Amino acid sequence: MIQKMIDQIIEKQVQDNMINLEEKNIYQYGYILVFETILNIILALIIGVVTKSLGLVFFFLCNYIPLRSFCGGWHADKIWKCTFVSNVILIAEVLCVKYVLYYIDIWILILGFFFDLVLIIFWAPVETSTKKLSEIEKKVYKKRIQIIIVIHLITMTTLTVLKLHSYIFVVSYVYGVQIIMLLLEKIGYK
Repeated sequence: MIQKMIDQIIEKQVQDNMINLEEKNIYQYGYILVFETILNIILALIIGVVTKSLGLVFFFLCNYIPLRSFCGGWHADKIWKCTFVSNVILIAEVLCVKYVLYYIDIWILILGFFFDLVLIIFWAPVETSTKKLSEIEKKVYKKRIQIIIVIHLITMTTLTVLKLHSYIFVVSYVYGVQIIMLLLEKIGYK
């Protein structure tokens, strides 16, 4: 349905000479990204409001999106799969904070965070079949990942000092999810 709507928009723009036929794929990709982003933000807001966890959802997105953007990893081949997986990850995060966090020692979370952080340093960025990276891009992405990690280390230290366990869990969860995405891409999961 979404794909058909985007295709209709693009066909109309081609007919009206707003875009060249050669640029069709670029515009299609751009429209898909914009639509996907808007849809996922709306769904994330709904999840946050319904679960009364808007702060945790926002904190998760602020930590996950930059890391995911530069680390790479598995990507769904269809919009609906991406939306589904993204929101399952988000719902699982909220449910874990609400119902599982109290059974986990905070130091286990911090240890898991550092373990995942080291793996990301060695593995990322991971290119995909749809997004190949040049050597220059790999170096740039690696540098950006290092900057994000430093920010997350400062964040994690602050959260630990302030004993904000829910937010410590969120950062640990972000790194755990990112490792899973890197592993799925490395093993060639489709």
